[in-house]
Amino acid sequence: MKNEETVVLFPNLAARLKENGFQALQSKDFSEALAYFDQMRAHDMHDERTEFGAVVCLMETGEWKEARVRCKELLANQDTFDVNVLDMYMSILVQLNDYTGISQMAKQIHGYPMQEEQRKKLESLVSFAQKMQQQPSKDMNHEFKTIFAGTDVVAQLQALQTLKQQGTVYAFPFLKTFLSDTHKHPYVKTAVLHLLKEHEIEEAVTVSKYGLSERVVPSELLEVNEMAFTKAVLQELDNRLSQENPTLLEALSAYWLQLQTLVFPLSMQPNDPKLWAVALEMIGNDRFAMHEADTGHEEENAVFQQLLEEAQHMLLRIETEGFLPL
Repeated sequence: MKNEETVVLFPNLAARLKENGFQALQSKDFSEALAYFDQMRAHDMHDERTEFGAVVCLMETGEWKEARVRCKELLANQDTFDVNVLDMYMSILVQLNDYTGISQMAKQIHGYPMQEEQRKKLESLVSFAQKMQQQPSKDMNHEFKTIFAGTDVVAQLQALQTLKQQGTVYAFPFLKTFLSDTHKHPYVKTAVLHLLKEHEIEEAVTVSKYGLSERVVPSELLEVNEMAFTKAVLQELDNRLSQENPTLLEALSAYWLQLQTLVFPLSMQPNDPKLWAVALEMIGNDRFAMHEADTGHEEENAVFQQLLEEAQHMLLRIETEGFLPL
C-alpha cells in the first residue's frame, strides 16, 4: 500500500504569505496579492483580514461573481461583526445588479449592530432594490408588447432605453418573440441582446437574422470584437492590406465590425476568414475603384469564386437590411 502524500509546509509560511500578500495589495498588484491570499486559503491559514484582502483583489480584477461568493462567506463567518464587510458585500451586489440578493439582506440588516445612519443607508438601498424588482405595470407591458410587435425602429430603441433606465430587465415574452421573428430589424435585435447581456440574463433565447437562427444565453455572449471569427477576419485583412493599403484596411476593418454588430451573435458560414476578407476587399476595391483583390485560390478558382460571390452578396445584404431608417 502506498503511503499518503505528505505536504510539508515551511516554518512561518503563513506569516510570510500574509506579509507578501498585503505588500502586493498596497502596491496595487492585485493578481499577485490574490495569489498569496489564495495560497493561505488552500492551506487553511487564512483569517478574516486576508479574506477581506482577497475580496478587494477580486473586485479590483473584475471577478465580481467570485467576490460575491467569498464576501458572503466572510460575512456569515465573522467572529465579530464588521460593518465594512457588509458595506463591501452590498457594493458587490449593486455592481452585479443583484437586486434579489440586496432585497434578501433586509432581515439581516436589522440583526447587525451598527450606527443608525449606516442602517438607514442600507435600508434605503434595500428599498431601492425592491422597487427595481417590481415588474412593469400591465399597461406598460401592453405598451411595450405593442411597440415590439410593430416596425417602428425608433420607438423600439426608445422602449429599450426606458427598460434600461428602470433597471427591471428580464427575458420578457415580447422580447423573446421579437428576437425570433425573422422580419424584425437586426440592429434592434442586437440592442435587445446587449441589454439582456448587460443584466446577465441566463435564460436561453432564440435569435433569427439573415436566414440564420441560433439559441443563445445572453449572459454568456462575448462582445463582437472579442469573438474569434471576427478577430480572425480582421487579422486576415491586416495580413493582406497593412503594407499595401493601410487606409483601405482601416475602412474595411470598421465596416466588418459594423456588419458583425448586425449579425451578432450568429456565426457566418462558411467559417473561412480568408474568404470573408477577400470578399470585403473586393467590395472595398469596387467602391474605391481600386485594383482587383488577389484571391490566392487559382487552383480551386471555380469553387472559390462561387463562394466569393455568395459571401459578397451576404455582406451587402447585411448592410442593406441593417440600415437604420431613422
